[in-house]
Amino acid sequence: MRHEELIAEINSMVASLIAYASVAVSLQKNIGKPVEVLMQAMLHEIEDLDLVNTNLQTNNSAAIDLADAAKGVAIQVTTNASRAKWTKTFQTLQKNNMIGKLAGQYSEVRVIGFCKFSKPQKGKQPATGLLVEGFSSYLEKLPSLSLQKLDIIVTQLRASYDFSRLHPLHDEHCWEIVFRHLNRDAIRHPARFEGSPLMQAQAFQEVKSLIFGASVKGVKAKPLLNYFGAEYRSVLSDVDLALGQMLAKINGLLNFNAAALSLNDQKDFDAIRLEIIKKINSFNTSKKLMHLPKILPVI
Repeated sequence: MRHEELIAEINSMVASLIAYASVAVSLQKNIGKPVEVLMQAMLHEIEDLDLVNTNLQTNNSAAIDLADAAKGVAIQVTTNASRAKWTKTFQTLQKNNMIGKLAGQYSEVRVIGFCKFSKPQKGKQPATGLLVEGFSSYLEKLPSLSLQKLDIIVTQLRASYDFSRLHPLHDEHCWEIVFRHLNRDAIRHPARFEGSPLMQAQAFQEVKSLIFGASVKGVKAKPLLNYFGAEYRSVLSDVDLALGQMLAKINGLLNFNAAALSLNDQKDFDAIRLEIIKKINSFNTSKKLMHLPKILPVI
């Protein structure tokens, strides 16, 4: 039972890291340390690799994050190991004379997609010495490890990061994602100035989808009910209600094939718009989210 519990704990921490890493990319935040600790611990116990952080030796070491120089193995960990990503990695390695069989070169470089990866197609395999894989392939090896090795991985992971900050995701981080989709012309501009009603409706619907946890153009935040803070749930509910009211105006326009909102509907629409902008700006100020710009409405 202890064996299964340790594997479950590792999987839980990894799931939290993967979920957070997907959001962190959107916020341009870096969680490299716990991911690197995870890779170092797992590969040491699984393959007996002694990986070191190459950036500690050379800042922004070209194309690699971790390496075992004695065994000639280098690791690059990325959220998405796309074809474009690993092609660029190989080109950088070649340019810097880092991959090959000679002394001082790495005979094997692994590009690991922590969140996802693009499996090389037949006939389009990466160059010799470059291996592209997803992180799940390492998780599948956990059941083969001894209790002692699993315990080492768990201990190192716990020490690397406060995982309570990752699971569930921070309210603030997810609000920032929703906010960035709110601070756009569809909200800033009055009904008479914004582009086509259909595009405006689409912009509002994207924000509503984000509020309830759906993925929009590869970006995702947790659903409204998963926010810890009542104040976050309240402002998100208000935003959702306001967007719904404005969408109702637009849908009415589209259903009647009208060219524009009536003057009365424009006034109602803009009153809702200005009120929700005021509420959002006030909320950010109250939470001291000073790094988020004010939404400046066009009057």
